[in-house]
Amino acid sequence: QFFRYLDSDGDGICYRSLPGKGPAFFTRGSGHNKYGQYTERGDEYRQVLDRLAIKYETAKEHLPPPEIIHHGQHDLSLVTIGSCWQAVSEALVLLAQQGIVLDCLRITAFPFAASIDNFLADHRLNIVIEQNRDQQLRSLLTLETGITKDKLTSVLSYDGQPMTALFVVSSVRKFF
Repeated sequence: QFFRYLDSDGDGICYRSLPGKGPAFFTRGSGHNKYGQYTERGDEYRQVLDRLAIKYETAKEHLPPPEIIHHGQHDLSLVTIGSCWQAVSEALVLLAQQGIVLDCLRITAFPFAASIDNFLADHRLNIVIEQNRDQQLRSLLTLETGITKDKLTSVLSYDGQPMTALFVVSSVRKFF
């Protein structure tokens, strides 16, 4: 018998099919115990959720680490994720040509690695470059790290077009 939610080795990660490999696994609702059986017992459901908290912490150690470009010359940094990276990496070169050499953090996974907290704490202001209206990355950083909101600000691009390096450069230059 296959117990979908059983954590047999204590790392918080249950056995499952790998994403993109074979069929997806479906279960009935959110009320199940560690054996994947339907339950309405709170203690059994709490046990599943407590295991997920362990899984979340374990995942931090196994996910791709963030990419950090550290020059240590400014108290400002750029922070980005996903498809914004191409524009940000090109903008870093253009800014350096203008005498503005910045540290940069490219987040590659969630939940966030501890090194992200350390990087953000090392800078007076972290400029979060993101391509949406709602400041999702900044919000996650505020919720999931020990960094206060005043150390994070957003530069937002959400006009439906790919972000450009020139947009990043002109936005960042406003901080100088």
